[in-house]
Amino acid sequence: MSTRSVILLFDDQSDRAGRAELLKGSSGCQVQFIDLHNKDVIAEIKAAAKTFPAANLILVDHVLDKTSPASQEMVNKGSTIVPLLREHWNACPILAITAAPDACQKDISSEAYEAIFSLDQFSRLASYVSSIIAGYAAIRKSGKNLAGLMALLRVPTDDQDALVGVLPEEVRRTLGQPECAHYMFRWFYNTFYRHPGLLYGHAWASLVLGVRGKAFEKYEKHIMRAAYTGIFRDKESPRWWKSRMYSLLLPKSARRFSVSIQQAAYERLHIDEVDFSGCYKCKEKWPEVMACVDDAALDCADMKPMHLRCTRAHKMANAKPYFEELRVMLGD
Repeated sequence: MSTRSVILLFDDQSDRAGRAELLKGSSGCQVQFIDLHNKDVIAEIKAAAKTFPAANLILVDHVLDKTSPASQEMVNKGSTIVPLLREHWNACPILAITAAPDACQKDISSEAYEAIFSLDQFSRLASYVSSIIAGYAAIRKSGKNLAGLMALLRVPTDDQDALVGVLPEEVRRTLGQPECAHYMFRWFYNTFYRHPGLLYGHAWASLVLGVRGKAFEKYEKHIMRAAYTGIFRDKESPRWWKSRMYSLLLPKSARRFSVSIQQAAYERLHIDEVDFSGCYKCKEKWPEVMACVDDAALDCADMKPMHLRCTRAHKMANAKPYFEELRVMLGD
């Protein structure tokens, strides 16, 4: 058998076999499509376990409504078979694929899948799986203690105490054990990498530079030393260390806390005024936060750049140390 990493893709729609080829091409892994259409799910899992006992990652369709009639009496969701999968592949991550990620999230417990991807994200997932596999292997090899995890995440020295402080108890409790990788990836993907705080995504990094989102690429090269390069890095959705961006734009000096970060970026990077960011509410330059337009909006895609003074705390705000507070636009 090939020494390449092995990905198993469980699905009950035969016409989705082409996704295995997409995964193979993007990841360089050996990918096996396990067709569950009109099949006995338990028998297919056992057969796959004999052929691929050392699989490195498993993908499973969340809605399994086209398996055999006998299987339908026991299985109709991918989350239902996760315990069966973990009996054979306890060490590898299990990811769900669904056409309705929001509905899926409500149907499952946090202990089912490591993460959930929608069908329209499949091409992004295909480019990300190799990073997930490599991250799991790195944690099991070198994540034996907190110092090892900090090294794997490549955390700036000034941020290490803060990051240690926000690590979930499950990660601390399982350090050096195989299941630590599961808890670490879940926290990394669902919290640390997703929510702005120690790390900033494209929108928040644009705010730091004081530029419109569409102009960010013109100045991105100036903060490359702040880029996150640790385990589980998603190349399609990069992040930057907030502290390193500030250090690059406002080197430690007497002016560090008396000059706005946008003003410093403007002076240091010679930013064109036509590229200045503007507040969604008051239209003036250099907003400092991303905020929802109203309390009904919670999706990051719906957030707009605004001045802190033009916002208030969101009704659903749940303050977490080192993470940005969820805010909403002030009414007229």
